[in-house]
Amino acid sequence: DYCQMGEVQGTHYFVEDAGIWADAVRDRQAVIHNDYASHSHRKGLPKGHAPLVRELVVPIFRQNKIVAVLGVGNKPVDYTAKDVQFVSYFADLAWTIAEQKQTEEKIRYLSFHDRLTDLYNRAYLEEELQRLDTPRQLPFSIIMIDLNGLKLLNDTYGHHVGDEMLMATADVIRKSCRQEDISGRWGGDEFVILLPQTTRSDASNVCRRIKENCRDIKVADMPISLALGLAVREDEETEASVVLQEAEDDMYRQKLAESKSHRSAVLDT
Repeated sequence: DYCQMGEVQGTHYFVEDAGIWADAVRDRQAVIHNDYASHSHRKGLPKGHAPLVRELVVPIFRQNKIVAVLGVGNKPVDYTAKDVQFVSYFADLAWTIAEQKQTEEKIRYLSFHDRLTDLYNRAYLEEELQRLDTPRQLPFSIIMIDLNGLKLLNDTYGHHVGDEMLMATADVIRKSCRQEDISGRWGGDEFVILLPQTTRSDASNVCRRIKENCRDIKVADMPISLALGLAVREDEETEASVVLQEAEDDMYRQKLAESKSHRSAVLDT
Protein backbone atom coordinates (compact mmCIF):
# COMPACT_ATOMS: atom_id res chain seq x y z
CA ASP A 1 0.00 0.00 0.00
CA TYR A 2 1.02 3.61 -0.36
CA CYS A 3 -0.25 6.81 1.18
CA GLN A 4 0.63 10.30 -0.02
CA MET A 5 -0.53 13.69 1.22
CA GLY A 6 0.13 17.11 -0.30
CA GLU A 7 2.99 17.61 -2.74
CA VAL A 8 6.38 15.97 -3.02
CA GLN A 9 9.10 18.09 -1.42
CA GLY A 10 10.98 20.18 -3.95
CA THR A 11 8.42 19.69 -6.73
CA HIS A 12 5.34 21.50 -7.91
CA TYR A 13 2.75 20.47 -10.43
CA PHE A 14 0.24 22.70 -12.20
CA VAL A 15 -3.15 21.00 -12.11
CA GLU A 16 -3.43 20.98 -15.89
CA ASP A 17 -0.08 19.17 -16.16
CA ALA A 18 -0.66 16.63 -13.38
CA GLY A 19 -1.76 13.04 -13.86
CA ILE A 20 -5.02 11.34 -13.00
CA TRP A 21 -4.54 11.79 -9.25
CA ALA A 22 -5.30 15.49 -9.89
CA ASP A 23 -8.80 14.59 -11.13
CA ALA A 24 -9.75 15.03 -7.48
CA VAL A 25 -8.70 18.67 -7.75
CA ARG A 26 -10.12 19.26 -11.20
CA ASP A 27 -13.47 17.63 -10.33
CA ARG A 28 -13.43 18.89 -6.70
CA GLN A 29 -14.44 15.48 -5.41
CA ALA A 30 -12.97 12.11 -4.52
CA VAL A 31 -11.88 9.92 -7.43
CA ILE A 32 -11.36 6.18 -7.65
CA HIS A 33 -9.18 4.49 -10.23
CA ASN A 34 -9.52 0.75 -9.71
CA ASP A 35 -7.68 -0.01 -12.95
CA TYR A 36 -4.91 2.56 -12.98
CA ALA A 37 -3.12 1.17 -16.03
CA SER A 38 -6.21 1.53 -18.23
CA HIS A 39 -6.39 5.33 -17.96
CA SER A 40 -4.85 7.01 -20.97
CA HIS A 41 -4.25 10.40 -19.27
CA ARG A 42 -2.04 9.02 -16.52
CA LYS A 43 1.38 10.70 -16.51
CA GLY A 44 3.45 7.90 -15.02
CA LEU A 45 5.06 7.61 -11.61
CA PRO A 46 8.16 9.20 -10.09
CA LYS A 47 11.41 7.24 -10.20
CA GLY A 48 11.47 4.62 -7.45
CA HIS A 49 7.71 4.75 -6.88
CA ALA A 50 6.00 1.43 -6.22
CA PRO A 51 3.88 0.06 -9.09
CA LEU A 52 0.32 1.34 -8.87
CA VAL A 53 -2.64 -0.94 -9.49
CA ARG A 54 -5.51 1.08 -8.05
CA GLU A 55 -5.85 4.36 -6.17
CA LEU A 56 -8.27 6.53 -4.23
CA VAL A 57 -7.65 10.29 -3.97
CA VAL A 58 -9.71 12.70 -1.86
CA PRO A 59 -9.47 16.51 -1.73
CA ILE A 60 -9.31 18.36 1.59
CA PHE A 61 -11.42 21.51 1.75
CA ARG A 62 -11.12 24.59 3.93
CA GLN A 63 -13.49 27.52 3.31
CA ASN A 64 -14.51 25.95 0.00
CA LYS A 65 -10.87 25.81 -1.18
CA ILE A 66 -8.82 22.68 -1.75
CA VAL A 67 -5.78 22.92 0.52
CA ALA A 68 -4.40 19.40 0.01
CA VAL A 69 -5.18 15.95 -1.35
CA LEU A 70 -4.74 12.56 0.26
CA GLY A 71 -4.14 9.52 -1.88
CA VAL A 72 -4.09 5.84 -0.93
CA GLY A 73 -3.35 2.99 -3.26
CA ASN A 74 -3.01 -0.71 -4.00
CA LYS A 75 -5.84 -2.04 -1.87
CA PRO A 76 -6.12 -5.79 -2.61
CA VAL A 77 -9.70 -5.29 -3.82
CA ASP A 78 -11.52 -2.41 -5.49
CA TYR A 79 -12.08 0.85 -3.63
CA THR A 80 -15.70 1.68 -2.81
CA ALA A 81 -17.81 4.59 -1.60
CA LYS A 82 -17.24 3.33 1.96
CA ASP A 83 -13.51 3.75 1.45
CA VAL A 84 -14.13 7.31 0.27
CA GLN A 85 -15.94 8.07 3.52
CA PHE A 86 -13.17 6.56 5.65
CA VAL A 87 -10.28 8.21 3.78
CA SER A 88 -12.08 11.57 3.67
CA TYR A 89 -12.56 11.44 7.45
CA PHE A 90 -8.91 10.53 8.00
CA ALA A 91 -7.72 13.26 5.60
CA ASP A 92 -9.81 15.93 7.32
CA LEU A 93 -8.60 14.80 10.74
CA ALA A 94 -4.96 14.82 9.63
CA TRP A 95 -5.28 18.35 8.20
CA THR A 96 -7.03 19.58 11.37
CA ILE A 97 -4.16 18.27 13.47
CA ALA A 98 -1.65 19.94 11.13
CA GLU A 99 -3.55 23.24 11.40
CA GLN A 100 -3.59 23.03 15.20
CA LYS A 101 0.13 22.31 15.24
CA GLN A 102 0.82 25.31 13.00
CA THR A 103 -1.32 27.53 15.24
CA GLU A 104 0.51 26.34 18.35
CA GLU A 105 3.87 26.99 16.72
CA LYS A 106 2.76 30.47 15.61
CA ILE A 107 1.57 31.34 19.12
CA ARG A 108 4.83 30.10 20.60
CA TYR A 109 6.82 32.07 18.02
CA LEU A 110 4.91 35.28 18.74
CA SER A 111 5.23 34.81 22.50
CA PHE A 112 9.04 34.69 22.28
CA HIS A 113 9.72 37.22 19.51
CA ASP A 114 9.64 40.99 19.30
CA ARG A 115 7.06 41.97 16.69
CA LEU A 116 8.94 44.97 15.34
CA THR A 117 12.44 43.53 14.94
CA ASP A 118 11.63 39.77 14.82
CA LEU A 119 14.45 39.18 17.31
CA TYR A 120 13.80 37.26 20.51
CA ASN A 121 11.98 39.28 23.17
CA ARG A 122 12.88 39.90 26.80
CA ALA A 123 10.79 37.00 28.11
CA TYR A 124 12.76 34.55 25.98
CA LEU A 125 16.11 36.11 26.88
CA GLU A 126 15.32 35.88 30.58
CA GLU A 127 14.49 32.17 30.21
CA GLU A 128 17.69 31.56 28.27
CA LEU A 129 19.70 33.48 30.86
CA GLN A 130 18.50 31.06 33.53
CA ARG A 131 18.99 27.99 31.34
CA LEU A 132 22.55 28.98 30.45
CA ASP A 133 23.50 29.84 34.04
CA THR A 134 25.51 26.63 34.47
CA PRO A 135 29.25 25.91 34.83
CA ARG A 136 29.42 24.04 31.52
CA GLN A 137 28.56 27.26 29.65
CA LEU A 138 31.62 29.08 31.01
CA PRO A 139 33.01 31.40 29.93
CA PHE A 140 29.61 33.03 29.40
CA SER A 141 29.73 36.45 27.74
CA ILE A 142 26.93 39.00 27.54
CA ILE A 143 26.72 42.03 25.28
CA MET A 144 24.22 44.79 25.98
CA ILE A 145 23.52 47.36 23.27
CA ASP A 146 21.79 50.72 23.37
CA LEU A 147 20.66 52.61 20.28
CA ASN A 148 21.86 56.15 20.85
CA GLY A 149 19.47 59.05 20.29
CA LEU A 150 16.27 57.08 19.61
CA LYS A 151 14.04 59.51 21.52
CA LEU A 152 15.60 62.48 19.75
CA LEU A 153 15.17 60.69 16.42
CA ASN A 154 11.49 60.03 17.19
CA ASP A 155 10.93 63.65 18.22
CA THR A 156 12.75 65.03 15.18
CA TYR A 157 11.61 62.70 12.37
CA GLY A 158 8.66 60.75 13.78
CA HIS A 159 8.22 57.32 15.35
CA HIS A 160 8.09 55.55 12.00
CA VAL A 161 11.70 56.61 11.38
CA GLY A 162 12.63 55.46 14.87
CA ASP A 163 11.07 52.07 14.08
CA GLU A 164 13.10 51.89 10.87
CA MET A 165 16.24 52.56 12.89
CA LEU A 166 15.36 49.79 15.38
CA MET A 167 14.77 47.32 12.53
CA ALA A 168 18.04 48.34 10.87
CA THR A 169 19.85 47.81 14.17
CA ALA A 170 18.29 44.36 14.52
CA ASP A 171 19.49 43.45 11.02
CA VAL A 172 23.02 44.54 11.92
CA ILE A 173 22.95 42.40 15.06
CA ARG A 174 21.69 39.37 13.13
CA LYS A 175 24.37 39.83 10.50
CA SER A 176 27.13 40.24 13.08
CA CYS A 177 26.31 37.34 15.41
CA ARG A 178 27.37 33.74 15.12
CA GLN A 179 24.83 30.96 14.71
CA GLU A 180 25.16 29.89 18.34
CA ASP A 181 24.68 33.41 19.74
CA ILE A 182 21.26 34.37 21.13
CA SER A 183 20.23 37.94 20.34
CA GLY A 184 17.08 39.79 21.27
CA ARG A 185 15.44 43.10 22.01
CA TRP A 186 15.58 43.74 25.73
CA GLY A 187 13.08 46.60 25.48
CA GLY A 188 12.79 50.10 24.03
CA ASP A 189 16.15 50.95 22.51
CA GLU A 190 18.14 48.16 24.20
CA PHE A 191 19.31 44.81 22.83
CA VAL A 192 21.07 41.87 24.49
CA ILE A 193 23.27 39.14 23.04
CA LEU A 194 23.96 35.99 25.07
CA LEU A 195 27.17 34.20 24.09
CA PRO A 196 27.58 30.86 25.90
CA GLN A 197 31.04 29.24 25.95
CA THR A 198 32.56 32.44 24.58
CA THR A 199 35.71 34.17 25.77
CA ARG A 200 36.03 37.92 26.16
CA SER A 201 38.23 38.00 23.07
CA ASP A 202 35.64 36.25 20.91
CA ALA A 203 32.83 38.41 22.31
CA SER A 204 34.90 41.51 21.55
CA ASN A 205 35.12 40.33 17.94
CA VAL A 206 31.32 40.23 17.81
CA CYS A 207 31.23 43.81 19.13
CA ARG A 208 33.76 44.83 16.50
CA ARG A 209 31.67 43.30 13.70
CA ILE A 210 28.57 45.12 14.95
CA LYS A 211 30.42 48.43 14.86
CA GLU A 212 31.84 47.74 11.40
CA ASN A 213 28.47 46.67 9.98
CA CYS A 214 26.90 49.94 11.18
CA ARG A 215 29.24 52.16 9.19
CA ASP A 216 27.47 52.21 5.84
CA ILE A 217 23.87 52.06 7.07
CA LYS A 218 21.77 55.20 7.43
CA VAL A 219 18.11 55.87 8.20
CA ALA A 220 16.80 59.32 7.25
CA ASP A 221 20.43 60.24 6.52
CA MET A 222 21.34 59.32 10.10
CA PRO A 223 23.98 56.67 10.82
CA ILE A 224 23.32 53.95 13.37
CA SER A 225 25.02 54.90 16.63
CA LEU A 226 25.31 52.16 19.25
CA ALA A 227 26.74 51.95 22.74
CA LEU A 228 27.96 48.41 23.49
CA GLY A 229 28.72 46.97 26.91
CA LEU A 230 30.48 43.64 27.48
CA ALA A 231 30.87 41.47 30.56
CA VAL A 232 32.01 37.87 31.03
CA ARG A 233 31.12 35.23 33.60
CA GLU A 234 34.34 33.30 34.11
CA ASP A 235 33.70 31.46 37.40
CA GLU A 236 30.86 29.59 39.07
CA GLU A 237 30.57 32.03 41.97
CA THR A 238 29.31 34.90 39.79
CA GLU A 239 25.66 34.62 38.75
CA ALA A 240 24.63 35.34 35.17
CA SER A 241 22.28 38.11 36.36
CA VAL A 242 25.27 39.89 37.91
CA VAL A 243 27.16 39.65 34.61
CA LEU A 244 24.14 41.12 32.82
CA GLN A 245 24.22 44.09 35.18
CA GLU A 246 27.95 44.51 34.57
CA ALA A 247 27.32 44.52 30.81
CA GLU A 248 24.63 47.17 31.29
CA ASP A 249 26.94 49.31 33.43
CA ASP A 250 29.65 49.04 30.78
CA MET A 251 27.13 50.00 28.11
CA TYR A 252 26.10 53.15 29.98
CA ARG A 253 29.72 54.18 30.35
CA GLN A 254 30.10 53.89 26.58
CA LYS A 255 26.80 55.68 26.06
CA LEU A 256 27.84 58.68 28.13
CA ALA A 257 31.02 58.97 26.12
CA GLU A 258 29.18 58.92 22.79
CA SER A 259 25.86 60.68 23.53
CA LYS A 260 27.13 64.27 23.16
CA SER A 261 28.65 63.74 19.74
CA HIS A 262 25.57 61.84 18.51
CA ARG A 263 23.20 64.57 19.69
CA SER A 264 25.20 67.13 17.79
CA ALA A 265 25.08 64.98 14.66
CA VAL A 266 21.26 64.78 14.81
CA LEU A 267 20.79 68.52 15.38
CA ASP A 268 23.25 69.43 12.62
CA THR A 269 21.45 67.24 10.03
